[in-house]
Amino acid sequence: MVQILDNTLRDGGYVNDWNFGREKIKQIFSDLVKSKADIIEVGLLWADEEENLNRTKNSPKTFEKIFKNFNKENSIVIGMIKYGTCPLDLISPASESFLDGIRVYFPKNLLNEAIEFCKGIKSKGYKVLVNPVDITSFEETDLNHLIKLINRLKPYSITMVDTYGVLSYEALEMYYRKLDKGLNAEIRIGFHAHNNINSAIDNAKAFINIPSTRKKIVDGSLNGMGKNAGNAKTEELLQYLKPANT
Repeated sequence: MVQILDNTLRDGGYVNDWNFGREKIKQIFSDLVKSKADIIEVGLLWADEEENLNRTKNSPKTFEKIFKNFNKENSIVIGMIKYGTCPLDLISPASESFLDGIRVYFPKNLLNEAIEFCKGIKSKGYKVLVNPVDITSFEETDLNHLIKLINRLKPYSITMVDTYGVLSYEALEMYYRKLDKGLNAEIRIGFHAHNNINSAIDNAKAFINIPSTRKKIVDGSLNGMGKNAGNAKTEELLQYLKPANT
């Protein structure tokens, strides 16, 4: 099984300073639900942001105000936290939140501290999605340590992030195989492609097609909207995986 995760309202915010406007936020969210996006990432949870209902980089409290009346149907809704920008005490229990999960991103040198933070997120009842940036920076010993910590945490997923958009198919498969071999069977593996050399959609499809019994998650954004060169296009992923819904 492969789930599509759309991150337009989060990664796409690097293009417009997350100022989508409240009506556009609602329209994007509604269209993604109708298109049967499995997971919708609605923005960055950031403690120091002033309340602004037009932006998807905001405090957890503001996110609840923006999305509280939206109909998510069967989609899983998540927010993202850059480790160090939003303390645990600002995050309500999952039972009181519109969010089903929280994805935490961090560089390799903050791995241990970030995993401890993820434990706190999980204790509040959220699905935890672990997002270490730049998979190409992880050498063999780093990957072994990562796998050990992830197995202890037992998150919903861990994502391989091609931060600079440089992964070859061979490298992509190598990293996947190492994670697939070492991780507990119930932990999903995700892939977030960047389009620096116009390989995002090809790599995303290659990731989908790596033979495996493990559940996978593949990231995309509408029209590839995202930081720097952008991402794989959600439209193409939906057409590839769920053509009846596009």
